[in-house]
Amino acid sequence: MATPLAGVLVTATPTVQGYPTISGYTDSAGQVVLPLNPNLQYNLTFSGPAIGKVYNFKSQNATFTLAKLKNTGSATIKISGVSLPANKSLFVLKASYPVSVTVPSGYKFKSWTPSTYFSKYNALATKFIMPLQSISVKAIITKLVTSKLYVVDGLLPKTSPKIYNTANHAYNPSTNTWSTKASDPTGRAALATGVINSKMYAVDGYAGSYLKTNHAYDPSTNTWSTKASDASGRGYLAAGVIGSKIYVVDGAYLTANHAYDPSTNTWSTKASDLTKRGFLAAGVIGSKMYAVDGVTSNNTYLKTNNAYDPSTNTWSTKASDTTGRAALAAGVIGSKIYAVDGITTNNTYLKTNHAYDPSTNTWSTKASDASGRGYLAAGVIA
Repeated sequence: MATPLAGVLVTATPTVQGYPTISGYTDSAGQVVLPLNPNLQYNLTFSGPAIGKVYNFKSQNATFTLAKLKNTGSATIKISGVSLPANKSLFVLKASYPVSVTVPSGYKFKSWTPSTYFSKYNALATKFIMPLQSISVKAIITKLVTSKLYVVDGLLPKTSPKIYNTANHAYNPSTNTWSTKASDPTGRAALATGVINSKMYAVDGYAGSYLKTNHAYDPSTNTWSTKASDASGRGYLAAGVIGSKIYVVDGAYLTANHAYDPSTNTWSTKASDLTKRGFLAAGVIGSKMYAVDGVTSNNTYLKTNNAYDPSTNTWSTKASDTTGRAALAAGVIGSKIYAVDGITTNNTYLKTNHAYDPSTNTWSTKASDASGRGYLAAGVIA
């Protein structure tokens, strides 16, 4: 059986003057849909293969393959503006015959105008059947969300003795569901994680004592593997990924800064942070990691903001946060770090939201969180 020819430009020219020439490219199945007039005869010409993608538009009218021509109905269909990436428009104009439109693999329909013509629209929709009616429709396609959030380990509540969890649960935003994955080999809390090349590295932590443990989770195989241990056992630390390395800093009231390279499965000791602390937060902007706030071993809540530059292996002191606090969360949006909530003197839970801009080395106060809290986490979805 012959391999279908994709990307071939098929042009249908009416044998009677005064009617338009119609053309289209064959898809991966070697097919192209042409809105041929059943009352006319056409001369067909071919050229190509052409560069670019042709998406799958099928209707109950003329279907052409390189083997035969079938012309069984009538339609007036014009297709233009097919483009990616997300949020680009796909136009199907004045379709007077049912048309099935299938989006490329890995994409979905984001919206339709008018939306009333897409009665089966849902978050995972990849196909639209246009009704038997002459209308103009604008569709917007977007990439399917395939990323998942993996939540690992932790401390179970109200247990005696304390139980350090090994659970690994994955949340899928596209289906709004959780699934249980392979457990971490070591139960622990107060650890740090970083993702490099589609693997998550769960580092250090606390389980009655401070750990040096380094385990890698591979979602593609749903397996964990033991990697080289950190040089220092510690918990309540912070981590950031810069380039192809994970930088693990502070924790357990240390100044240690260690870099893990998955490609060689080795750790290297880097310049120590300028401040001993734990319960801090960190964010990476550009090629620098900013370690913010935290608490000392004598319960002094810090406003400290130190920046680490791997290219020079140096730390520098930056403008301090305006509030000393620990057990906060941080996230990077654009070119700013947002440090939110946390705990301060007298065990006060904060709603504070401060933004740090490295380009100006300044902090600004933003709208407060609705609830004061500590020991929280934050994530950024673009």
